[in-house]
Amino acid sequence: MGDFRCKSTFCVINNPRYIITYEHNAAGDIIKDDKGKPVILTQEPTEYCDLTPQQICDSVLNKWISDGENHTGAVLLCESAEGLEHLHCVFECKTVFRPLWYDISIVQTADYSGDRLCLF
Repeated sequence: MGDFRCKSTFCVINNPRYIITYEHNAAGDIIKDDKGKPVILTQEPTEYCDLTPQQICDSVLNKWISDGENHTGAVLLCESAEGLEHLHCVFECKTVFRPLWYDISIVQTADYSGDRLCLF
């Protein structure tokens, strides 16, 4: 891992408007109701709750850009067929950086679900 170098990274951030805690069974799987929807224990609004999609994208991107003069990127808010809002983000830097644990305040927890890392 010591030779790992990059100038850009891509991530998907789920639920930018809320920090959602789902109910889990003993095996760690999310419990679903009789309609197949995940059971929500808590749903706390984030600083993005009342913003427009454009304002959310601008705010997340501005946090990255303001953290370094060599930073640039792109952020797009999408909605899945199931209605899940999520951000597609590309963060770039003119110099080499290690994006593995970069802290954006929107990212509160990480949930390893199968083969993907879901940030929300």
